[in-house]
Amino acid sequence: KSGYRLLTPVEELASSAGHSRSSDPLSRPSQPSIPWRRWAALGFATALVGVLAVWLGLPAGPVRPSEADDGVQPLAVPVTSYPGEEFSPALSPDGNKVAFIWNGEDPAGDLYLRMVEAESLLRLTRTPQPERLPAWSPDGRSIAFQRGQGDDCSLYTVSALGGPARRLTGCSPKGLWSLSWTPDGRGLLLSEPSDKGALAIFLLDLQSLERRQLTRPPKGRQGDLEAVLSPDGRRLAFLRSVIFGISDLYLLDLQESAQPRRLTFDALKTGGVDWSPDGRWIYFSSNRRGSFELWRIDPAVESGPEWVPAAPGPSYGVSLARHRGRLAYTRPDGDVNIWSLDLASETGNADAGAGPARRWQPSTRWESHPSLSPDGRRVAVASTRSGTPELWVCDADGSGPRMLTDFGGPYTGHPAWSPDGRRIAFDSRSGGSSKIWVAEPETVRPIQVTAGDSSDMLPSWSRDGQTIYFASNRGGDWQIWAVQPAGATVRQITRHGGFRALESADGDELYFSKHDSPGIWSLPLPQGTPRLLTDRLPLRHWGSWLLQGDALIFYDPQESRPKLTRLQLPSGRETHFTWLPGPPTTPAWPSPPTKPVSSSAKPTAPRATSSSWKTPSDPKNKPTRHHPARASALGSGGRGCGDAQ
Repeated sequence: KSGYRLLTPVEELASSAGHSRSSDPLSRPSQPSIPWRRWAALGFATALVGVLAVWLGLPAGPVRPSEADDGVQPLAVPVTSYPGEEFSPALSPDGNKVAFIWNGEDPAGDLYLRMVEAESLLRLTRTPQPERLPAWSPDGRSIAFQRGQGDDCSLYTVSALGGPARRLTGCSPKGLWSLSWTPDGRGLLLSEPSDKGALAIFLLDLQSLERRQLTRPPKGRQGDLEAVLSPDGRRLAFLRSVIFGISDLYLLDLQESAQPRRLTFDALKTGGVDWSPDGRWIYFSSNRRGSFELWRIDPAVESGPEWVPAAPGPSYGVSLARHRGRLAYTRPDGDVNIWSLDLASETGNADAGAGPARRWQPSTRWESHPSLSPDGRRVAVASTRSGTPELWVCDADGSGPRMLTDFGGPYTGHPAWSPDGRRIAFDSRSGGSSKIWVAEPETVRPIQVTAGDSSDMLPSWSRDGQTIYFASNRGGDWQIWAVQPAGATVRQITRHGGFRALESADGDELYFSKHDSPGIWSLPLPQGTPRLLTDRLPLRHWGSWLLQGDALIFYDPQESRPKLTRLQLPSGRETHFTWLPGPPTTPAWPSPPTKPVSSSAKPTAPRATSSSWKTPSDPKNKPTRHHPARASALGSGGRGCGDAQ
């Protein structure tokens, strides 16, 4: 695991005592051609662990990036480095303790407490149900958190000294997206779906257990989350998300305005909001400079966000101590890599399961959403090896990398090959909201297919290559829509929700998942009634499944370790498929070719090989750009489409 360099000296801020309170809670991998159905590539969150760090000392005045190495800097020290994942840090009001979720002893994750300056670790909960979102009460005596999911989702509190947890009330089957206390300890701020479907901020009165809606996001938005009240209880800072990965910081004055004021205009990924103890600054994490870093903004001035120097490496989530100059955040230690699976067993019997997972071209860069061409010879992948998320195409052995897009910042991903292998559909947020694009790997420029104010994403092709299915909120909620590759009129496919869709090999069925409900559905084409096939695909793992012939293969976390389960169609029989090295992101598969490919010969299982991509100084192995060159780091000694070091 990576550690932290020590930044000195340490400056402690004075406690922000003296803020008034009132009774109102609101006043405050090289191989030959491979038969298409034999193997798949998956993006795994392997070795992706959260290292919690506490930052001792907050800067009192403005900080500029150019001054990061010259001025007084705080001390960043790691608090946890346990095996597994540690996430959702919550710093106690006195700054001496940090509560967090850890899955090292129970895969579901339990609530733990640790002293910042001591090795003692206290396990506060021990249940088979997943737990999330710990939040300290203002007096530091108890911690609120979410337990369970689906119909079992509930809010609990537990003493910081240990003991049984107490259930407060139920929560939405779709779960909470954020949780915090009001400054007087009389209420909780919740982010959960409103009656219109979008996430909204609610105030839960802890005495009456009644909810009151505080924000009303516009139609077509994912909604509001990460809400935190200022120390005086008068201002509500929160994030308003257009769609996954696009959000900005807003401020609502609860006493003077019914409409929130937008503070940032990045249309990028933002997370982890909290106030400074004196109520002047709002701290948050954002990738507005490429990688995730800590930022802060003074809402009283128009100067915009300031970069906050901290420990090197990405910084996610923010939690500040109310009475001491300390800040806690999460730094992921590990990366997402692409792994491959032989979809036939060692005996060549696909029904017997899969061979072991093998890592394909390890990389220290973020890379995900692998997509295999129909003949299995090329791979399209989203990667940050150029410094920003772009699409890359390379040969299946990792050689011949070419950068397919050059948007220079916005999130771009989810590539999908057409059945003839000539085109790649993908989504990109280059204009703020996500749109569907199509590119030919040999052409100069991608073509935008969808337009408008909606968010369109997750493209997939029909088996004849004449239709692109995609998810869109253009009707207000998320449904599956379809468009011709040339960008003709779009048409709505589902009426009761849909997000990721794959068409069956015969074109008679459309299989799909939803972003806000667990499970996989089937829909007869062209018109029919959707039917739930399985509810075991976890909530928020809408992309962790694929279609293999007459079977669905999906991520199944209901065991002591991650695995894939095979669902045979149409019988519905479920069998174990293979174990996984870690939870997957969106799996990929070769699209079925327009002409059948013989599968009688047993393929060589894909495996990681030594690098065939030399450093860019070798002219025979330079990556080829399809757009004008732009200043960027194109790896040294990189592997495949990634950047292994």
